Amino acid sequence: MSVIGVYDSGIGGLTTLSALRRALPHLDFCYLADNINSPFGTKPKEEIFRAVKEGVGRLRQISDLQVIACNTASTVVRPEGAFLLTPVLDTPPENTLVLSTPATEKALELKEKRYMTAGTKDLATMVEIMGSLSYKSRAEIRIDFIDEYVKNMLESAVENSDEIKWVSLGCSHYVYVKRLVKKYLKNAEIIDGNTRLIYEILPHAKHLSGEGKTTFHFSGMDENDKYAWILGQLDKNARFYGI
Repeated sequence: MSVIGVYDSGIGGLTTLSALRRALPHLDFCYLADNINSPFGTKPKEEIFRAVKEGVGRLRQISDLQVIACNTASTVVRPEGAFLLTPVLDTPPENTLVLSTPATEKALELKEKRYMTAGTKDLATMVEIMGSLSYKSRAEIRIDFIDEYVKNMLESAVENSDEIKWVSLGCSHYVYVKRLVKKYLKNAEIIDGNTRLIYEILPHAKHLSGEGKTTFHFSGMDENDKYAWILGQLDKNARFYGI
């Protein structure tokens, strides 16, 4: 049997894991949350390199095929030999808003390439808080907790929403709020890198076998119950969360 390892700083990569589990339900997965170093996107480049190098090294010890479900790690560090989740940048810059962490924005030189960007410095942290609060209530993932934050973020970034035809989500955490982005940018197509990533993985995973199991690992505090609950919510409501 083989294990596919998925790596992110927190709950963002669970959106990728959920998509992978639907595409490859017979395989085994392990998810490594580098929660002691979260968030990556606001850290200096040197700190990101150190954290990702250590995290991916550990992931390789417990998996046969590695997926980096973190746009920051994928664009800043680009771990060799792993499948990398990166923003989709196939659309015209003048009509594309890219929502990414500061580190990803800098690594991809988005402003220099004339893509529209937004001040998303705290968005990944807000999503983490949303996940923790939702887990405590056990009702559902409450994206309404950060509705006002997303609204204000988009209004500050966009002068004329009619110019935006595409929104590229450059952080796996932002997939949780895809529905909110669509709420305030009704005419835009919201895209992320998960579909492309899965198509890249499929030819390499088709010969693998497993039992459909998923395990969780953490660099810091054990949050197994929370991560299992959030993943279950994503699996049950994939269409709602846009995955």
